[in-house]
Amino acid sequence: MNYVILFLFACLLFGTRIRYLRKSRSIHWVREIVVFIAMLFLLIYIFLTLLKASTFTFDLSYALTKANFIPFKGISAVLLDPRDLTLGIGITLKNGWYNVVGNLLVTVPLGFFSCLLFKSSRKWWRLFSYGVLLSTIIESLQLLTSVNFFDVDDILLNALGFVIGGMAYAVVVFMFKRFKKWDDLTRLEIEENGRLMPTFLKSTVALAAVFLACALGVFLKETISYQTFEETYAQANVSKEFDGFYATLSKEKGELSFRIYHETSFNRFYQVAGLTVPIQEGENYLEVMSFSDRYQLSLQYGVVAFGYNERAKQLEIDYEFPLRVELPHGLFIEFHPFRGQDYPFQAGYLEWEEGPRYDALFID
Repeated sequence: MNYVILFLFACLLFGTRIRYLRKSRSIHWVREIVVFIAMLFLLIYIFLTLLKASTFTFDLSYALTKANFIPFKGISAVLLDPRDLTLGIGITLKNGWYNVVGNLLVTVPLGFFSCLLFKSSRKWWRLFSYGVLLSTIIESLQLLTSVNFFDVDDILLNALGFVIGGMAYAVVVFMFKRFKKWDDLTRLEIEENGRLMPTFLKSTVALAAVFLACALGVFLKETISYQTFEETYAQANVSKEFDGFYATLSKEKGELSFRIYHETSFNRFYQVAGLTVPIQEGENYLEVMSFSDRYQLSLQYGVVAFGYNERAKQLEIDYEFPLRVELPHGLFIEFHPFRGQDYPFQAGYLEWEEGPRYDALFID
């Protein structure tokens, strides 16, 4: 679905440019190729910062707990004290350097093309302001996603990337002047009429509005209403709640249907995990799976065992430490959480590369 949103962004960008060209008396095709490439880099920036591996949550209270509003906090942690990487979930030294360098480089092409196409942007403070404006809107929209989070350091790095792009343009100008090709470069400029900043702001807000509309549509599609959840929960043969997770298990026509839900924003529920398997009548059946937090950050929160018990008396779940529970006859659901330190995800991420091992077995 994120690629659909990216496609809509592309239609908005290229459609607006094509509409403008249809009204133009003459077309400079080399310039339009450069504009096309610049738009591609803008789409890449949007994809990497907003759409890559994100689930739309609209949970501002959760997102704000992960946000960083202190300038240079993450940068200084990476450069000065890599042991103090406390921003976000699963931030390690490798991820920290990737975050710093990546946020710096991703906007360099945007700064370069801004100088190449718009004469008025060839001042470092203008480039910096463009970077701050664009990145602030992007970072604010990240508050609505699951994996990304608002970080003022990202804004500063993106803005600095714009300035570095301007420096790269200055190098290109020097080379063109040296080989007496300066006129070829100036012919690429787009006529501004003093409206660059208003146009830039209007375009950025339009992209943000499209993103909000698409993200809300995806969110409503991927979640269910409270009424639907309540009906599903009530109709299940067995249901169990644990730490905000709601599991249901039903048996019908020789199949077990298992689901885990978690409440998210607007009183809606997101399905964290689900499985439907065939079973044989009169036989024990046991299934165990890991589940993570409500936004599926690829970090295990715990395991859940479920199935059908015909004759066993107990169930043992081996995950971090053995947990033995009494079993009823028939359908059952049992949770075994990961008991990490203050915040289970970060502790687990720093200690495990592939996640902990887990298993479960019946005990007669």
